[in-house]
Amino acid sequence: MLRASQFRREAFGFIGLGQMGARMAPNIFKDASIDELIVYDVAPDAAKTVISNPLSQGKKITVATSPADVVKHSKKVLTMLPNGKIVSDVYKTHLIPNTQAKTIFIDSSTIDTQTPKDLAAVLRSKDALFFDAPVSGGVNAAAAGILTFMVGAPTAEQFQIAEAILKNFAKSVVHCGDIGSGQVAKLCNNLILGQVVQQPHPWSAHGRRVEAMLMGTRLGVDPKTLAGIFNTSTGRCWSSDTYNPFPGVLPNIPSANEYKGGFGSSLMLKDLGLALDAAKSVNLSAKGAQTAHDVYTSMVKDSNMGSLDFSGVLKHLDTTSPKK
Repeated sequence: MLRASQFRREAFGFIGLGQMGARMAPNIFKDASIDELIVYDVAPDAAKTVISNPLSQGKKITVATSPADVVKHSKKVLTMLPNGKIVSDVYKTHLIPNTQAKTIFIDSSTIDTQTPKDLAAVLRSKDALFFDAPVSGGVNAAAAGILTFMVGAPTAEQFQIAEAILKNFAKSVVHCGDIGSGQVAKLCNNLILGQVVQQPHPWSAHGRRVEAMLMGTRLGVDPKTLAGIFNTSTGRCWSSDTYNPFPGVLPNIPSANEYKGGFGSSLMLKDLGLALDAAKSVNLSAKGAQTAHDVYTSMVKDSNMGSLDFSGVLKHLDTTSPKK
């Protein structure tokens, strides 16, 4: 348990220091009003990446021993966690019971569309705000503070509260609609991404965009908003010009490093599963997404490549497809 005397008044909490979170967190120091960052991860050594970041030099960083310690000593908290079950467990077990009135929570995990609505309702009863704000852009954009955030917020006024925080991490912060809409937009974007990286031909990309636009609008996101997100996110031809899966084409990305780091294939499989669930909820047969899901299932479970970056699907397909 941490003592209150260890914390300064203007503290920001960050929970989840994986590939993305550890690179995102130091960017909060771009906000001059923040003079302390309180971090937590189940792996304590994960904080070393935050502490060694140039943006962290000369700043106060406290490594908490539990998520509860984070929320007890900060009224602005961002969570970046692997899946919906962990998000739900962390909030219900640690954060909600220790929440102070007027606390602002932003969850940037990629999860299902219902969990944010459930958490927001509970936190609203405690006079706290909750926003779903998943991200797009990858680890390099996380480090540079140029991510795209897709935000679910009940009103434009409340969106501005989240935007003021997220602009420190972002090149673009987009209001997608009510709570849960951020997840809808992110799942639609990854529906495109998970397929285009396998089949980057323009006609294939067009078909994937149609599926994603149809699913997103059926789930309540404005079509112009959704299209704008795709055009500034990974749903465009990003898989070719920025994150090419073929080794040696571009430097400083996972394909240039034996597909190490980046966004794990097991996480892509999870996101495609969530996207398929969302499509099913509006009676949409997303055949392209199902095909991509099948490929990543084979990659993760049959080829045991789940720890590789999702662009490693090229390696999987190259390994499993017979050569003439």
